[in-house]
Amino acid sequence: MSAITKRDLILLITQRLAEQGTPIQQQDVAAVLQTFIEGVTDSLSSRKPVVLRNFGSFEVREYRQKIGRNPKAPEDAIVIPARSGVKFKPGKTLSERVRLSTPPE
Repeated sequence: MSAITKRDLILLITQRLAEQGTPIQQQDVAAVLQTFIEGVTDSLSSRKPVVLRNFGSFEVREYRQKIGRNPKAPEDAIVIPARSGVKFKPGKTLSERVRLSTPPE
């Protein structure tokens, strides 16, 4: 199973809009998609959550400093510094569709 790339997504959106009677250039779709990505990135870097109803939400999580251990040398404690990370929580519609889909063989 291969991942969908930004290019694949642009082609998919362009094709679906053309099928719906709204032809649009791939360059325009790419510009909209890039603007969307930049908007999400800007919001998260400002610590504002991004909520897309029925799809999911992105939020910044702060992780405290903790002590880690090397499994090969458990006597050596390693300090793992505090950090920030992005958490995605899927929405109801997305969760339901994934749950009902059949896994690829």
